[in-house]
Amino acid sequence: MAIPTIPAGLPVSNPPVPEEPIDIEAWTEEASQALGAIHITPPVARTAPPPAPRPTTVTLDIPLDDHVQPRAQSGENGDSTAAQAVRSGYTRRREPLRRDSLKRREALLKGKEGSRQRRRWENDRLLNNPHAQPPLPSDWEARPQYQFHYVPYAVASYWDKELAARNAARNTKGVKPTVSKEEEAAAEALKEVRERLRKKRAARSMLEDIEREVRKFVEKWEAKARKDEQDDLIDPDSEDEQIVFVGRNGQMSDMRAAEDELQKDLMVFDSLANDRSAAFGRWLVHSIAAYYGLETWSVTTGTPAKREAYIGIKENSLRPIAPTNSSRSSNIAARFIHRKFHRSNPADMCQLCQLITISDRDRWPKSFNPTLSSFRDIIQRTHAEVESYNTAINSTNEAEGTKRDDLRNSLITTTRLVRASLDVLDEEQKDWWRAKAPQRRQFTEACDEENLRSLHLIHNRIVAMLRDMRAKLGVWARWGLGIGEEELEVE
Repeated sequence: MAIPTIPAGLPVSNPPVPEEPIDIEAWTEEASQALGAIHITPPVARTAPPPAPRPTTVTLDIPLDDHVQPRAQSGENGDSTAAQAVRSGYTRRREPLRRDSLKRREALLKGKEGSRQRRRWENDRLLNNPHAQPPLPSDWEARPQYQFHYVPYAVASYWDKELAARNAARNTKGVKPTVSKEEEAAAEALKEVRERLRKKRAARSMLEDIEREVRKFVEKWEAKARKDEQDDLIDPDSEDEQIVFVGRNGQMSDMRAAEDELQKDLMVFDSLANDRSAAFGRWLVHSIAAYYGLETWSVTTGTPAKREAYIGIKENSLRPIAPTNSSRSSNIAARFIHRKFHRSNPADMCQLCQLITISDRDRWPKSFNPTLSSFRDIIQRTHAEVESYNTAINSTNEAEGTKRDDLRNSLITTTRLVRASLDVLDEEQKDWWRAKAPQRRQFTEACDEENLRSLHLIHNRIVAMLRDMRAKLGVWARWGLGIGEEELEVE
């Protein structure tokens, strides 16, 4: 059996010595003797100076997120043993699960990468903008929010006058004009009459008779005025020299006969002067004439006294403006014909003529003039056909029935043409508004609110007129021709 040899460098460990048992009685006696030998004496007075007082405030730097790890005691070679780590209380510290911390707050503000919140956070801080600049000290100065105008000294007096004029205009704008008690009573009476007429149809026949007389007068005056315009005759009120013919018998006669003269007035309604119920009829005459743009007056004549209501052409409409080109301008009376009185029966309304009234409601830009002229010419040429169609509808003759169908087909074609013209106007309106984009941008950059507001106002009015004309055309197609809007589409 081989005996192992121990290297010289290794220390030789002594064999363990068995421990002797402890005598508890002897240890107790020794401890009591040691305690009895202890004496407590008062302390000796110290002559050394007292220590300096400690400061009352202590500065602490406690990190919120970083935690200081306690150091473990090291052994002889600088390495900490497991027993020493356990005795010193050193263990591996885990990160606490906190509900609130600076990192968590910042992460919640930023949001996840690629999310909308993260993009908003980056945009708020201009992180992706290469041209971003920090704010200047002048940016933090307190300035007025309104636009400040530097007024020269020479213009200051005029500026005060303009502000005073604006203030005066603003104050007088809301003031209602003074109205006498008689006028207020008359307006209230007319309002009551209108309310009663809506509920009762007793005065409908009288209204239709008076309107028929007024329309005949206007149509006759228009036909005669158109004939005189075609013949290039002189206006009857003109003070220029007229051509006079001398017959063989020496009698002179004007170029026009007496029966060919234009009739400027017409008596529509007459009654006894003391008839109080006739005032309603005269009021109807005045109302219808005002709608057609005519002049009215009442005269008391004869014995017994009679009260007569007359209608006539206004003096300012007798002389139409001379045309600048070869094409003759339409007579002023044509506008009276196109303004038909509104009735309760939709078949009696000339909706096409009301399209011209809507188109004349506001001003159009100059670029719309060619299309508008063509649009109005189509409606004016179709007016007589619409009147014939309305007459054929109310007739019971079989021949009129065949004519009614032909007129209806022709009017459907014309209505489609009017619809196409409205589509062209709509496209021109979009092109015009698109062309005004640089001008609108210029007004916006220059803070010219007045011109920008006027431009938007013109655009809104054009859109409103086109919308109303389309609605009126749809009503005419539905109630006048009995077709829907889908049948008006041009193939």
